[in-house]
Amino acid sequence: IRLPDFSGREREYSRFRTKITNEMKTGPNFAGHYAIISIGCGPGCNFSFVGDVATGKLFDFPYGGEGYYVLGLQYNVKEKYISAKWVNSEENSCIYDFLEWDGKKFTSSGPKVIGSREICDLP
Repeated sequence: IRLPDFSGREREYSRFRTKITNEMKTGPNFAGHYAIISIGCGPGCNFSFVGDVATGKLFDFPYGGEGYYVLGLQYNVKEKYISAKWVNSEENSCIYDFLEWDGKKFTSSGPKVIGSREICDLP
C-alpha cells in the first residue's frame, strides 16, 4: 500500500491526512486497487475521495457536501461502478445516479429522481 504524498502532489488533501491514511491502510475496497474514503461534514453530510492504494494518488468524488443530504454509496472491490443515492431537500425527493470509474474520473449515467425522500432510507 502506497500512501499519498501530503507534502507534495496531494497537498490539497492534507487537512484530511489522518482519515485518508487510516482508510487507505485498510486496503482497497473499490475497483481492484482503490479505496473510497468518506468523511463526515455534519449531520447527514459527507463527502468522499478515491485513493489509489498502489500509487497514493487521490481523486475527488463528484458528489458530497451539504447539497447531497444523506449521500449513500454502494460499491465493491471487484467492480468499477458506484451507485449513489441522496436527498434533494429543495425538491423533497430522492436522487439516484450510477457512476463508472475509468481510473481517473467518473462518468455519470445522469442523476434521476426516483421518488420521495423516504425512498432514500433515511434514518
